[in-house]
Amino acid sequence: MNIEPNLFDWDNPSGPQWVMPQLSKGELDDLFEMLVMFIGHDPKDSQRVVVLGTGFLVGVADTLVVLSAAHIFSWWTDQVMPPKRHALRGIDGDKEDFLTRLEAVIRNRNIMACVTPRGAHGGSILPIVAFSFNQNPLDGDAAIVQLAIEPKTDPFKFRTLPIDADPFDFRDIVMMAGFTGGHRELLRGEEPFEAGLHPQELTVRVGRVAERVDKPDGFRRPMYRVNIPSVAGMSGGPLIAFRQTGLEAYSLTTAAGVISRSRLAPAILLDHCHEGETWVAPIDEALTRKVYIEGKLSMLCDAVHAGKIEAHGRVAGGVEWVKDEAGVLNPRWRKETNTPG
Repeated sequence: MNIEPNLFDWDNPSGPQWVMPQLSKGELDDLFEMLVMFIGHDPKDSQRVVVLGTGFLVGVADTLVVLSAAHIFSWWTDQVMPPKRHALRGIDGDKEDFLTRLEAVIRNRNIMACVTPRGAHGGSILPIVAFSFNQNPLDGDAAIVQLAIEPKTDPFKFRTLPIDADPFDFRDIVMMAGFTGGHRELLRGEEPFEAGLHPQELTVRVGRVAERVDKPDGFRRPMYRVNIPSVAGMSGGPLIAFRQTGLEAYSLTTAAGVISRSRLAPAILLDHCHEGETWVAPIDEALTRKVYIEGKLSMLCDAVHAGKIEAHGRVAGGVEWVKDEAGVLNPRWRKETNTPG
């Protein structure tokens, strides 16, 4: 990856806040294989197909386990099957009604996922078989989506992105990536994209995280404020961190967050950001989401600890979440894991 010009810092005050990096063909192929493009089919117009957003593969078992943003699915469900108005809906809506509508949208395949296997010249459209997310994204925008695959599929067929809940230096460069339309067409295969119907174009930007905000505007859960503007389609894509592995000139790419939505920034900020920002859900917000693996329901962090989901660092697999007397989940280190320090 080549970053030009150099990003803004105190030694380079005239540098840009973010840039679009130059990626090699191999780096681009890796991203295409890690990412999932979610598309929406309009039941009222068979010719209307919408790129809803992005996700990224984090596990391969009896399903493909994907992390994404909750709001792209709740928004599309409301678009194609609007809620019925009634006196008892409440401010946050009718949860049972939403679940009924979501199940109908999934059953009718009005939301589908495009996945590109390793080394493939084409990709497949896969149905969604399970969801885990908050109906109201204000309560947390990280979502788990599970996709159907053939039984006993070779896990190496798909490229996963390790989740990474360890702290990182906000001076480090991070990457945001997501599908925003374009020209990369997938060839025919098992439930493939038809030529020209579902193009894929990847948008990639690099910059830095400004801060972790405990009470961000528009959300009730902590968010990263990232000094990179996002565009439609990037929602649900990964915030990628680069971790050194000890091998000279080699770094591991990991998922440190889930892209949520744009945040308009003031015209003048002390941190040199004036081109828009993005709220990103920290990856630890996904650790307590539920996932079905081989017929068992568990939290994502437990699946990491069991070796079913690949992760980097100490936190993702070393922390368990326990409910207190008020029913609130709180993190603590597992007994068999030494605490940091």
